[in-house]
Amino acid sequence: KNLIAVYEGEGKYLEAEPLYLRQIEIIETTFGPYDKNMSACLNNLAALYFKVKKYDAKADPSQPQNYGEYAAMIESVDESVGRVVAALRENGLLSNTLIFFTADNGGVTSLEWKKRPVTSNLPLRLGKGHVYEGGIRVPTLASWEGVIKAGSTCGEPVLSVDYAPTMAELAGARMSNVDGVSITKLLRGGSLGVREVFWHYPHYSPQLGRPAAAMRRGDYKLILFFEDDRVELYNLKNDIGELRDLAASDPARAAAMKKRLRSEERRVGKECRSRWS
Repeated sequence: KNLIAVYEGEGKYLEAEPLYLRQIEIIETTFGPYDKNMSACLNNLAALYFKVKKYDAKADPSQPQNYGEYAAMIESVDESVGRVVAALRENGLLSNTLIFFTADNGGVTSLEWKKRPVTSNLPLRLGKGHVYEGGIRVPTLASWEGVIKAGSTCGEPVLSVDYAPTMAELAGARMSNVDGVSITKLLRGGSLGVREVFWHYPHYSPQLGRPAAAMRRGDYKLILFFEDDRVELYNLKNDIGELRDLAASDPARAAAMKKRLRSEERRVGKECRSRWS
């Protein structure tokens, strides 16, 4: 259950397979056996190898998304999620289960393993390791039979810190003193209104990201770089690629958002010190 696909004698691996095995194991242990598709585990090593070869053959060097290994990983994730959903359906749990599918950061756009970008997040700027939209804006899918309308979309921002209070509320509990909020209203087709959200990234990243923080209020987003206290301001509705910095042309908004961001940093820092002291 800790399979690592090593092919061609090199340390290249795909991680989705053992994750879905663990999830199905939890479902089986709690609700009974589910053995469909389990025999496929025996073929994972060979299957992953041929997936990479399949996508390498389709790759177009002139296009920014041409990484065979990355495409193979995406296919493996897709298959693995399908197996988890199948296990829930087989055990009669799917109609009573809320499923979130999301990511912790954008795709890697820096020059890494093959000395070329792993993927492209266009029209978003840059990727993992940065607080530009390419690094922090990721797809989030939610499935809840009988509640979420199939094919519906939501344009309001959601953060990973929102999932815990959401699950708590749906379970009949409440969480206090947390940064996230319940997004149950969004799942049911409602709105949370204009919301302030924050990101804190106080270090250098292997992807050449600089220490920074960011906040979003409505359509506007401010980035504060810690090295020189410089700010950038963008209107994401009109400029999703963050190409037109408005900090100089809208100094009042930039100053107000910077002040608010600094205030939030002090609040969180004070709470962290009090909790861990």
